[in-house]
Amino acid sequence: MESMKNEKFTEGVPKYAQGTFDKQLNYNLWSTSRTRYIAARRLRSKDRRSSKAIAFLSAYLIIFTLFDFLFLSNTDGYNSGYILLLNVTFSLLILIFSQLESSASYGVRAVKFHSCGLEVAHLYKQLRRLKSRYENLDKDDAFYKELQEIDDKYDQVLKNHENHELLDFKLFKSNYPDYEDHSLSSSDIFWIRFHHYVKDVLVYHIVTYIPLFILAVVVFKFGGLV
Repeated sequence: MESMKNEKFTEGVPKYAQGTFDKQLNYNLWSTSRTRYIAARRLRSKDRRSSKAIAFLSAYLIIFTLFDFLFLSNTDGYNSGYILLLNVTFSLLILIFSQLESSASYGVRAVKFHSCGLEVAHLYKQLRRLKSRYENLDKDDAFYKELQEIDDKYDQVLKNHENHELLDFKLFKSNYPDYEDHSLSSSDIFWIRFHHYVKDVLVYHIVTYIPLFILAVVVFKFGGLV
């Protein structure tokens, strides 16, 4: 009967949370440090894509203007309003996109996430050394005192830094799909990666390559005039 009660109590609870406190803290430190590194890497990539997209939009604006001036302006029956509309659209896109991306501060946040990951990783190493010292010894008051100190430092680090997004933790789990508390299938990993692509990559591909497609259409349509 007692075993049935315990089984019911722990149902749905992660295995690391069912063990001793040092085991829970070990997983928390390990997962947090890795997740913060992932968040930093994701934001660095997003910052690079953002800069690339703004640069491409600016280049498209100049290319469309030059194409209009050099090849289309002297064409009989040509309506320059189309290129003017494209130029105004790209100008607005550059203004809005650059403002939004600048306010997100991806690069600065990436540095802070990486710094947080380093701090948590340092505490993780401290915990591993502490557990190694007591590997063949009974855990006494000194052990739990040091354990509490590490936990307090961990709480302070978390208070001093922005929390990562749920996507970052999912990406962390997808890197260790066979871990006992993760148990992710290939389908789970696919949808996590797909979510990451839609959230952090797709919009930059649209902004970068759709105008290129429009330019190709314009050149093809008026190719006989060049």
